[in-house]
Amino acid sequence: MCDEWDRKTLQTRIRDPGSHVRYEAGSPNAEEIAAYAAGLPQHPPEGTAIVLGMTPELRSLATSTFKHVISIDRNRAAIELYADWLPSENRQRETIVHDDWFHIAEYVSAPASAVLGDGVFGNLPDVPAHRRLLTCIATVLSPGGRFVTRKAMVPRGFRAEENSADRLLRRFREGEIDESEFGFGIRLLGHHRCCYDPARFLLDNKKLFDECDRDFRNGTITQEELSFIRRYYFSGTNCILPQALWEQILAECLYDYVIHPCHGKAWYEYYKVYACTPRPKA
Repeated sequence: MCDEWDRKTLQTRIRDPGSHVRYEAGSPNAEEIAAYAAGLPQHPPEGTAIVLGMTPELRSLATSTFKHVISIDRNRAAIELYADWLPSENRQRETIVHDDWFHIAEYVSAPASAVLGDGVFGNLPDVPAHRRLLTCIATVLSPGGRFVTRKAMVPRGFRAEENSADRLLRRFREGEIDESEFGFGIRLLGHHRCCYDPARFLLDNKKLFDECDRDFRNGTITQEELSFIRRYYFSGTNCILPQALWEQILAECLYDYVIHPCHGKAWYEYYKVYACTPRPKA
């Protein structure tokens, strides 16, 4: 998993530290959290939920829904930054664990009602790691339990020219998309042709942000436009699967899934909320 999430990188995602508000798109907004909630199983609230990562919005949802929440992240900087972002009454129901997501079974004494994650698979190195993590998740879920996640991917019908940096810039300047749709679109799709390896499904973010900095230096984008992109800064690689492959892997790992749609933002097309249920073992 990626080690480039240092404190400085994490802080770029924060809109207002005092009120604990992060930039949407990089973080799930209210509509996306509602989609997560819709994907949760109808288990009694005394159940346990597991959150992969320190996403405050998911931890808030989980601790407001379940009696006990285990939040797991191997990144010490993320734990230190976000540990106190929940109200004190919610934090009383949460246990924070500093460890790898592949070790989740070590911290679950009874099957969990839900596992939640936000963009976690993008931090994995390859397709085998996707399968391995899905298997780990299935082992800790109770019958009927759900894994709910936002998954960044190359959507069906993707056309690079329609999502290029030049095209996104024109759409932003013409008022068709807002600053978050512009900045996040550049971050995930805008430099697809030069920064994405379709053979290994890896997005080279260092190269991508170098391209953005060059666009600023040569006057293609303004300082403000660059700032909208750099909200989502990351220097490592992300594994971004085509949607069809991601859904094939879910099926191969014996998950049924439902996509809980959101409407009104461009990234909803390539960052969808999936509610996944492992099939009962024969």
